[in-house]
Amino acid sequence: EVHKIPCDLDWGYLHAAVKPRHVRELREFQARMARDYGYEALRWLEDGALREHVVTDAYPGALYESEGGHLHPLNYTLGLARAAQRAGVTIHQHSPALRIRRGQPATVVTRQGEINADFVVVGTNAHLGRLLPELKGRIMRAANYMVATEPLGDERAAQVLPRNDALSDANFVLDYYRLSADKRLIYGGEVSYNGREPRRLQRRMDAKIAQLFPPLKGVRIDYRWGGDVAITFNRAPDFGRLGSNVYYAQGYSGHGMALAGLAGRVMAESIAGQSERFDVFAAMPHRRFPGGEHLRTPLLVLATHFYKLRDRL
Repeated sequence: EVHKIPCDLDWGYLHAAVKPRHVRELREFQARMARDYGYEALRWLEDGALREHVVTDAYPGALYESEGGHLHPLNYTLGLARAAQRAGVTIHQHSPALRIRRGQPATVVTRQGEINADFVVVGTNAHLGRLLPELKGRIMRAANYMVATEPLGDERAAQVLPRNDALSDANFVLDYYRLSADKRLIYGGEVSYNGREPRRLQRRMDAKIAQLFPPLKGVRIDYRWGGDVAITFNRAPDFGRLGSNVYYAQGYSGHGMALAGLAGRVMAESIAGQSERFDVFAAMPHRRFPGGEHLRTPLLVLATHFYKLRDRL
């Protein structure tokens, strides 16, 4: 709102149970949020009340959050970039950072040259590479995939998400979806840790959409894409500082659209001399993923297969 970014922001989010144990877990979560944090924006829905938000019989219940929502992530990011440029920031594209030399000032080495800075903020998340070896093993890179259907029109869109909410399910390897501004169903799910697209991805996504929403069986898929997220061992974001002037934030575990903005704010506050909120996040303990450089990914793949099997039970 401050920067007037046109990104199709709309409010309303559903966290849906897929099986009975999810119902217990979500109801306990609702009670804990109210009891421990005074957060009252969660409402339990089931049966007819739930179908007013999502027209499917797949979910025995869901938590509805009025203060959650969805937006167009690329347009939001481009809007942030324009706001930064208006504030005097210069953005250099196609100029990857190769390494950081510590010191006062710190030096960022790129292919085109070197930049000296009093403070460096590393916000590469899943694309950290070898830039900060100290952080190796604190995050795991994973690919997630999405499809966008043809425009459904108002009538068919109302047979899916009549109130234009976003939804994710409570499985460990979760699926999630929303409607775009032009009434496409944007559906995400599936995961890969080896950099290769899962086999029969299109067929699997088609089957999921048809199972949830029979009126959409055979709907045309216009777009398909994937992208990388960074996961931490405890699924909490990893904020920190190396020395006195190199800040980093990573490991949003699928929640980067909200948490990356929070990370930027608290890091900026810390650089400006007010570090209280940043220090709360930086103090959170983070375990490295087991297995070392060579076994880390195979072990995670095995663990994910276990949880996928558990999701089906």
